[in-house]
Formats: sequence, structure tokens, C-alpha cells
Amino acid sequence: MFKEAEQWRKENNVNELYESFNFPEREAVSKIYPQYYHKIDANGRPVYIEQLGRLNIKELFEITTPERLIQQLIYEYEKFQRERLPVCSEIRHELIETSCTILDLKNVGVSQFWKVSSYVQQASKIGQYYYPETMGRFYIINAPFIFTTVWSVIKGWLDPVTTEKIQILGSSYIGELSKQIPVESIPSILGGKCNCPGGCGLSDAGPWNSPEGESIIKQVKTEKKLLVENYDRKLKGLPPVGEDQADSQEGADASAPTSKEEDGVSPVANASSQTFPRVAEQSFTNQSAVTNVSSHHSTTIAGAAPAILQPSGSLAESAQVIGSSDMIELPTSAPGELAPPISNQ
Repeated sequence: MFKEAEQWRKENNVNELYESFNFPEREAVSKIYPQYYHKIDANGRPVYIEQLGRLNIKELFEITTPERLIQQLIYEYEKFQRERLPVCSEIRHELIETSCTILDLKNVGVSQFWKVSSYVQQASKIGQYYYPETMGRFYIINAPFIFTTVWSVIKGWLDPVTTEKIQILGSSYIGELSKQIPVESIPSILGGKCNCPGGCGLSDAGPWNSPEGESIIKQVKTEKKLLVENYDRKLKGLPPVGEDQADSQEGADASAPTSKEEDGVSPVANASSQTFPRVAEQSFTNQSAVTNVSSHHSTTIAGAAPAILQPSGSLAESAQVIGSSDMIELPTSAPGELAPPISNQ
């Protein structure tokens, strides 16, 4: 499973996507399908919010494509693991590996979910197999009565451990929700007291956007670079370098042959966790978790994924069974090729 995950990352150029992906349609998409991280919960976990009630499939795919939504999903997963989690861990002085998700179903019709099931199918697979074990708590708020029927089906797809993390709340949810998330951190649109300038949905408010958080992210990236470099040096029979030497050694060793990944496993995966500080180690925790894949989540329930009922993987199976005449089909493209943005002008 680990090698399969490594191969998937290569085929989809995940590292390149994390470094260079741009989503200029984000603001326009947010008006139709709000999905965003916003501050942290009582346990120090990043809070992920998704409001499904505004979703209009036809308008959404005039602005972007299912393919670009998947790329945005992968990018957010990578940012979640490489930036948000390390910052939250360092600030709390404890390992933070999961998120707290709020899925708002206000004004949602059941048909909205089934129409986007093809997209959810692919997103669920990504969440289950390549970013497992990232759901800490999951709140479904403003759940309509009809959702009880839908949930009875979805619940059967999930592991009991996962269902214990999911709480279904009606319209009087704020009291229960504020036990986990400070009311000052809950967006006013959801009944909280937070009113970020320009709107909470586009603010990306959280410790990762503070000066301290930015410093931590920079340190994480430096330590990751050092980890990979020292692994390469070990394969070449060279002594390891310290953080202060990494940049100066880069040019000196440029002419040396580059190391090859052994059996398809990356240097980061093979390197000893003793070679880099805790904050950098945390950023790799979930990437290495592919060796411990379980059926505990689906994409949406997973965390960074679209929370469209993220039944971490099992949702994919349901999408194949249910079927729909107006189901959105995913376009095919070359592996790793970044889909161009669609202008909404």
C-alpha cells in the first residue's frame, strides 16, 4: 500500500502541485460552494467548514471543473499536513494529527449530493487511501429531517470508530458546537461571533497565518530539505550536514550523482525520524500514515476534503451503485497534468 501511495504521488506530481498550484477561481467558487479552514477547536485542531446548501452544480462547473476541484483538494490536504498541523502541534506543544469538520446542510436537497457523486467518489478514494486517519471530530449541522434516511445508508459504509466521531445536529446546534469550538472562533454566518474582514470563508484565519506560524512553516520546510539532503549524502557515503551547512553544501555536491529511490520508496519515507526535529517530523506523520490505511474515513469526513459526507472511501462504492441520469462525469487527463483554470470573467 505504501508503494502504491508513493506511485500515486509521482503520477499526480503532488509535490509540484503543492509548490505551484494556483486556484484563481477560489473566490467565485466560494460563493457557490464554501469550503474553508477557519481557526482551531478546543483541542488545537484546525477547523474545516463546508456549506453544502449553496451548492449549484451547473454554476459551479461553469466556473471550474471537477478535475481542478480534485487538484484543489490534494493541494489543501498537502497544506493541511505540511503547514497547518505542524503549526498547531508546535503551538500546543503536542502532536496534532486531525481536524475538526463542520458540514452545514442548511437548505440542502438530497439531489444535490447525488448529482456530485462522481466527484465525491474520486475525492473519497483520495482521502481514504492517501490521507487516512485525519478526522478528529465531525459535526453535521442544520441536518434536515430527510437526512436521517440518507444517514442510515451512509452510516453503513463507515467503520464504527468513525461513526463515533460524527455528531448529527439540527438547527439548534450552537450550544453543542461551542463546547468543542469557542464561539468567538465560529463564523457569524453559523451563529458564532467571528466576523473576519472580507468574510471568514476567504480569510484562512488561524495560527498558521500568524508571524509565529509562518516562522514554524519556514522551519519545517528547511528541516524537510535537510532530511532529504542528508539521506542523499548517506547513499553517497558522505557525512551528514547540519542545518547551517545545508545551503553551502548544495552547490558543492551538485556534480555528484543523485541518489535513486529504493524500490519506489522516497528518501523521506526511509529516513530515520531521529534525523530531524519534532516539528518537521510532525509534518511527515500523516504522509507516512499510508502504511496504516484503514477504512475509518472517507474523503469528506476525512478533513481537508470536501466534506460532502466524506465517508472516507466507502462513499465511492455507493456512488457506483446509486447512479443518476444527471450525474457529473469526471474528465480524463494525463496523470500529473495540471488542469488550466477556467476564467469566470
